[in-house]
Amino acid sequence: MILTVFISGHCVPRKRWSSGVTLVEFLVAFLIAGIALFGLAIPFFSERSFWRQGDRQVEAQRDAQVGLRAMARSARTSSGHNLAVGASANSITFNVLCPNGVTFGTRRFTGTPGGSGQFQMTDSCSGRTTTFIDGNRSEVTAFQVTAVTSQLVRVQIQVTQKGEKNELLETEIYLRNAA
Repeated sequence: MILTVFISGHCVPRKRWSSGVTLVEFLVAFLIAGIALFGLAIPFFSERSFWRQGDRQVEAQRDAQVGLRAMARSARTSSGHNLAVGASANSITFNVLCPNGVTFGTRRFTGTPGGSGQFQMTDSCSGRTTTFIDGNRSEVTAFQVTAVTSQLVRVQIQVTQKGEKNELLETEIYLRNAA
């Protein structure tokens, strides 16, 4: 059907347009939108992997710090007699006054690199073993204790989150009660 429209005295034929979008127009728009979204998704997923890696490193550091703080606390409260650094330098034993205030006990900190990857404290006063790093998610890859002087101990612990970069933490513990 052709409509006739009079514009400034002239007769101009005009076609009636149907409203809507053709299938070809829709497919072209969908293809352009897909390419744009794919271009935006690539940086998003790469940033996500960097975030996960950083999160694992932070968790490994936190696990190691908790163990080192417990060790330092135990060292500060130790009686200071017969401080024993393990033969393989992966353990240290502090003599402590048990909570009853009469008997002496020991707190032994052991790092087990390799197989189990654990970091534990065994307390002879309570008979309990506390695991700071369990080796499941975070694991100890190196643990070394060095007696610098009779009053100073240097501790290094290297922890990793499975497959991620190792985190090395080092601290020096000053023994107040050392003989």
